Amino acid sequence: MAEKTPPTIGQNADWEAGWESHRRRQLTFALAATPAEHLRWLEEMIALAHRTGALPRRRDDADPQ
Repeated sequence: MAEKTPPTIGQNADWEAGWESHRRRQLTFALAATPAEHLRWLEEMIALAHRTGALPRRRDDADPQ
């Protein structure tokens, strides 16, 4: 996905560290993403899963349904 600067919550938001601030930052990114960005992210994750073997390869002799 394209890198974006997250919207800041407060003046010291860049200096926050910890589990809760990380979780809030992730939620902020997710809520700020457009549908096209969500789709691009999903396609990238599916490709990554195939490359790493997390998803099985499609069999040639599979019965199309």
